[in-house]
Amino acid sequence: MKSKKRQAEERNADLTKTQEMLYKEEMKSADGAGKNASPSSQQTR
Repeated sequence: MKSKKRQAEERNADLTKTQEMLYKEEMKSADGAGKNASPSSQQTR
């Protein structure tokens, strides 16, 4: 059995990876959309 601490660390690492991927996808699509994307569709973080 893994310790609770170890499980939490692994879950945290997975979340970080997922966040990173989502962020990169967002940046890519933002670049792809270019200048014709309306400001209202751009969500601020």
